[in-house]
Amino acid sequence: MNGVAVAISNKLRGATLAAGVGAALVFMPAGPAAAAQTAAAPSVQSVDSVAAVVNDDVITERELQQRADLVARRLQQQNAPVPPTDQLTRQVLDQMILERIQLQRAKEDGITVDDAAVDAAVQRLAKANNMSLEIYRARIEAQGVPWSVFTRDARTELTLSKLREREVDSKVTVSDAEVANYIASQRGPDAKVQQDLRIEHILVKV
Repeated sequence: MNGVAVAISNKLRGATLAAGVGAALVFMPAGPAAAAQTAAAPSVQSVDSVAAVVNDDVITERELQQRADLVARRLQQQNAPVPPTDQLTRQVLDQMILERIQLQRAKEDGITVDDAAVDAAVQRLAKANNMSLEIYRARIEAQGVPWSVFTRDARTELTLSKLREREVDSKVTVSDAEVANYIASQRGPDAKVQQDLRIEHILVKV
């Protein structure tokens, strides 16, 4: 990824978080009421406490713990240092909050990913790992990741990718003057017109 692409990606993530978290986020740690409700009917159903509320959506403690455990396992498999539990949980929650905000934005923009696209993406992943889909699925599940969670995450990544592409397309413009100047700088004033042009200088609206 070139410097412009990295800058655009970072700007979008920062802008999305700044615009959405302040207004949309309410933290709701497990409190006495939740504990009392759980204790009142232990034989019926345990109550999953809420880690955060993002607009009309919630992130439960169970979802947060599952994601944190998954991240920790992946880091261990990559022989990478695993942060302390509190720090890892905080980082994972921040990422989940940003993800939910972006998914809500994608929904508002009418961005969807159908089952066929998810299946195709998973097939590509299996092929990239030189495995059949059946073997790839077995390998994923052997790592403690339910297949339903894996395909859900694949759909999320595809959705966010579409959102980022749309955001970048809406913010990136190339003026006629820039095109003319670039062509002139590449071929000189007397050179013949080239068929293929590689435009690297773009203007990003901020």
